[in-house]
Amino acid sequence: STDWAVRSDLHFAQLAANPHTGVSLRPAVFYFTRPIEEIPDEFDKMIQIEQRIPGFVHDAALIGAHGVNPDAGVVDAYSYLAPTIDTDRYLAWLTDAVVKAGAAIVRHRVRGSLADQEDRLRARYDAQVVINCAGLGGGELGDDTTMDPHRGALLRVINDGSTMPQITAAHAVAHDAGTDDQDMIF
Repeated sequence: STDWAVRSDLHFAQLAANPHTGVSLRPAVFYFTRPIEEIPDEFDKMIQIEQRIPGFVHDAALIGAHGVNPDAGVVDAYSYLAPTIDTDRYLAWLTDAVVKAGAAIVRHRVRGSLADQEDRLRARYDAQVVINCAGLGGGELGDDTTMDPHRGALLRVINDGSTMPQITAAHAVAHDAGTDDQDMIF
């Protein structure tokens, strides 16, 4: 999935040049309670990011620069420019772009394995591709080994700086300090 993630990151970075897309680039800062070199999986991930993603910085000074409370116990950090997406604006822009390109948007309920029905659906709609936008309903379209829908938590705030300092970066730290596994929370 690394190559897929890097391609997506670079594509969204290009989209950030167009304000109509709803995509922007902001720092994502990851904090660690031990030097990252002591956490092999995280260190390997950091090296891959450093080699492939623009705006990479590995520096413990990021901790103080972002005002992290010293009582948090973090001693190392790295950052890179990550795409952030206003999904309402992005989906409106994307819908407009695909319709202008000649695509037809068809809403249709599919039950059972999407893979087993793909050829029939493409023939029925004279389509080259089928795009699955099922979201949480996607579990019904595959078996337990291919689809694992998750529900996230969402908090919407007005981020204009009028009632609180404007949030301009994503910050991630391990939730469970007792594990070496990635257990990041934002």
